[in-house]
Amino acid sequence: MSIRRDERITFLFSEIEDSAALWQQNPYGMQKAMVVYDSIFHLALTRHGGTIFKTIASSTYAAFKTAQAALAAAIQVQKALAGVNWEDFPLKTGLILHSAECTRYDGEFIGAPVKRASHILAAVHGGQTLLSQATRSLLTTWPEPGLEFINLGEQRLEDLIQPETLYELVIPGLPTGFPPVKTLNNLPNNLPQQPDVLVGREQELEAVQRLLRKPEVRLVTFMGLGGTGKTRLSLQVGASLLTEFKDGVFFVDLSPARNPNQALVEISKALNLQEGGGGRLIENLKRFLYQRQMLLVLDNFEQVISAADLVNELLSAAPQLKILVTSRILLRLYGEHEFPVPPLALPNLYHLPPLEELRLYSAIDLFVQRAQLVQPDFELNQANASIVVNICAQLDGLPLAIELAAAKIKSLTPQALLDNLADRFGLLILTGGSTNRPLRQQTLRYAIEWGYDLLQEEEKLLFDRLGVFSGPFSLEAVEDICNRDFEAGRDTWLDAQEILTTLINSSFIKALDTEGGEDYPNMIMLDTLRGFAQERLEASGEYPAIRQAHLQYFMREVEMAEPHLNGPEQVRYLRLLEKEHPNLQAALDWGITSNDGQALKMALTLAGSLWRFWQVRGYLTEGRRWLESILQKIDESNQILQPAAMAKALHAAAVLASIQGDYQQAVGLYGRSLSLRRQMHDVAGITSSLNNLGIIALYQNDFDQATIFLEESLELRRNSGDKWGICNTLTNLANVALAQGDFTRAETFLEESLVLARELEDKRSIAICLYNLGNIALNYNNIPKAAASYYESFRLRLELGDKMGLTETIEGLAAIAGVEADPVGAAQLYGAALHLREELGAPFEPHDRPIYERFEGQARAQIGEDAFAAVLRQGREIPFEQLIQTITKRGSKLDPKFDLPR
Repeated sequence: MSIRRDERITFLFSEIEDSAALWQQNPYGMQKAMVVYDSIFHLALTRHGGTIFKTIASSTYAAFKTAQAALAAAIQVQKALAGVNWEDFPLKTGLILHSAECTRYDGEFIGAPVKRASHILAAVHGGQTLLSQATRSLLTTWPEPGLEFINLGEQRLEDLIQPETLYELVIPGLPTGFPPVKTLNNLPNNLPQQPDVLVGREQELEAVQRLLRKPEVRLVTFMGLGGTGKTRLSLQVGASLLTEFKDGVFFVDLSPARNPNQALVEISKALNLQEGGGGRLIENLKRFLYQRQMLLVLDNFEQVISAADLVNELLSAAPQLKILVTSRILLRLYGEHEFPVPPLALPNLYHLPPLEELRLYSAIDLFVQRAQLVQPDFELNQANASIVVNICAQLDGLPLAIELAAAKIKSLTPQALLDNLADRFGLLILTGGSTNRPLRQQTLRYAIEWGYDLLQEEEKLLFDRLGVFSGPFSLEAVEDICNRDFEAGRDTWLDAQEILTTLINSSFIKALDTEGGEDYPNMIMLDTLRGFAQERLEASGEYPAIRQAHLQYFMREVEMAEPHLNGPEQVRYLRLLEKEHPNLQAALDWGITSNDGQALKMALTLAGSLWRFWQVRGYLTEGRRWLESILQKIDESNQILQPAAMAKALHAAAVLASIQGDYQQAVGLYGRSLSLRRQMHDVAGITSSLNNLGIIALYQNDFDQATIFLEESLELRRNSGDKWGICNTLTNLANVALAQGDFTRAETFLEESLVLARELEDKRSIAICLYNLGNIALNYNNIPKAAASYYESFRLRLELGDKMGLTETIEGLAAIAGVEADPVGAAQLYGAALHLREELGAPFEPHDRPIYERFEGQARAQIGEDAFAAVLRQGREIPFEQLIQTITKRGSKLDPKFDLPR
């Protein structure tokens, strides 16, 4: 993909008048006419050096290097069209010319100049040619004599920003005397001028236009929290539909109104309607609207929600009236169409697209445009791109927040701005909005407080308490944590479900899509709102108690989930914990920082139950940090806690340390854990510690000691009938045999382990067995069996989100690629796996290294050191989604039905 900036271009845009109606009336005739039209248009472009870069319905967008060439092409097109014998099927085409410096991306011009030209095009009549002031000023010579340029004066366009001086081209011999151009100057409206062009929102605009064009749709409500840009979008919708409402589009700012009567007054004022002698204002308004085809835009309806009946009354009285409402609360009227206004589009933080593509995301484009208003030389570059993306993500893609943040670029570097925003209260002090805007749009705090003040007291109370959550939360969690009497003597029982519904309808929280088996959706609060709620919660005096309740709830949730992390339901519970990950982090943080003994005890239990989740999902460093902090805090405080909880946490810390190759620390932790478990006669715990001590002995190449530990563990597990434990230890004994080169013995252990794993429906254990069996098959040069084993293992590990497992399986698939004479593909996969290992901080396991070195060396030798190193680097940079597609493609060659879970 290529990008070129700052090219001086003259656009020639065309629009066929009434094309939709012509296609509907006579499709065959229109098809014939279009052949002639296209021929004429393309001939003119070819002759004068123009290029078509976009076609939208009946509009064609072309670009020329000079204004003179574009003008010559326009004259040729209009003359040729006028000379055609259309046989009662004339095509009237409006043309416009506009010049500007533009950016071209992948052959298509993008940005504000293209939008400006399209808005000029919306003003032209069929057969007419219009020029902007920019183009007219470039025309020093004319392609033929007799041309006239009639100055039409400053015209307000659909984009609602500063007016544009337009000129009408008069070509000798062609029709003149067109009606007034279709601009805001000449159509009934009161739409206010805007300081800046609307950025993004193309999809929303098209969707709302389609909705309002439906005869049966008469009431649309834009829903969204403060700062999402509901007002600006509603104005743009109104401007874009001006020609479709013969009696106009009128904007009504309801922010001064506090009751239905005041709302009625504001609507009447916007329509310049005075109360007649002795008449009631409502009756005069209904008479005025009765036969008018009009669109009313009612802004900020949430504060006069009791005026919903007034809207219903007006719609009933005026059959051609349509109403577009912006609100944080639904009107709940029959026939109301809710239209949520989402935040602006953001790229994936973890897989950023190329630099030249970033401004295709409207949140990033808005930031850059607004930053350039205060610092004209500001540019997105390799040094600041990821910082800007992080800023916009931290601001939830909210247009108001992004505009306020971008205004700080004059005094702060992007990194300094991001650092300031990292403090959640930094989100609330964003100021510096334009003083010609309403106060609620000048700071983010005012925007939030504006809606907050409209809530009832119980709604405010629950909203404040929701600030305890990080990430998504469920109805059950809210009822358990937030619906308590935290202040003695105060009855704070709340109807949580009812209030949550109100907060969703008021755009303070968002309902997420439900998953299988859920009766009520999970919810989430944007970070900008959470900072506000947390600030109020901390000031309320309830903060310590509600944080304690939050920790207690999630400790119980994890204790409930832990047994299911092995067995048939492990995928479901791993996903559940992943969803709760931010809340789990917040709960652990409180347990450590609160200096409360009971909180520390709960944090110990919580962390000790999370190790399998941390292991599978690759949060190794994070898990170690939490566990080590808790254990250190306990040691420093000389607290005596339950031996079982201590033993479990020590074991968990040891597992994560051993995976990251910190064997010395792991042995010490296992030793402390095993000592406690022997004191408690905890057979299951003892066998687990012995098993894992055997693994460390294996990693340290002490195969005899590894075998002793593992065989003792296996005997105890067989005696106790622990099928999962037997399966696990058999796999580890197989790894010892593999490390010793005894593939026959390893295969025997693995086959027994695989039978148990399938019986238990434990996908992770199945995947581990298959991976190891793949290694054995590869060693025996049984490539089909090895490939089948690796691919099934990969499928299961992807479903589980098992990052460590995915890493080693990718290495197996890389070996297959090399054996199948694709050393380049092998190098790419080896690079991807190497990147994952570095990300996890996970070294090679001893039993895997010989196979890895053998087959990686073969691929390296096939293409040479330099080429292998280059492709390896490419593999390290491949986005994860692209990696999955590559593996799926390879798997399909093995089995046409092969696919991976998404």
